Amino acid sequence: MSGDDNENLEEILDQLQEIEATLLLPQSKNYFQQVVQDLEPLEALKKFRSEAARSARIHPRLEAIRQELGLGINIEGSPTVALLIHNIPGIEGEYQGVSGKFEPNVRSDLRLGAVSLTHAEGRALAKLAADMQAKNITGGEATLYVDKPLCNYCQKVVFSIQKQYGVKLTIIAP
Repeated sequence: MSGDDNENLEEILDQLQEIEATLLLPQSKNYFQQVVQDLEPLEALKKFRSEAARSARIHPRLEAIRQELGLGINIEGSPTVALLIHNIPGIEGEYQGVSGKFEPNVRSDLRLGAVSLTHAEGRALAKLAADMQAKNITGGEATLYVDKPLCNYCQKVVFSIQKQYGVKLTIIAP
């Protein structure tokens, strides 16, 4: 190996170390370690960069939310982030949701099921539903941006907002 190759490898290993330092959850750390073990360092780095880039590809605000909350890069096993942008007269702002313990529980009459409020998607939708209920508003449109694919459970329940509040929901996820 030449000196340049050693420098490049060292730089790649440093970048991998920086990524690992941002990971918060045991499952993302385990995933990281498995990928690093299975792939050459450069290939592992490319894989992590590709996964991390999906947040910004879906909606730049998702990546900004991850950074604002210190959630680390978006690799498998890391917290999921959801962003709900709506067009509902009388309701202002965007709604965010983060999976797991990274956000306090939300209360709402939205029929999602108990598990849903631990999911980023459910939290964002419940916040909108709570505001709509408080202002006695129905109808409108909303787009839910999620930085990971929806799990089977969320695929079934996210349209509760449409059934209960008449909100036409569009979902954009990888």
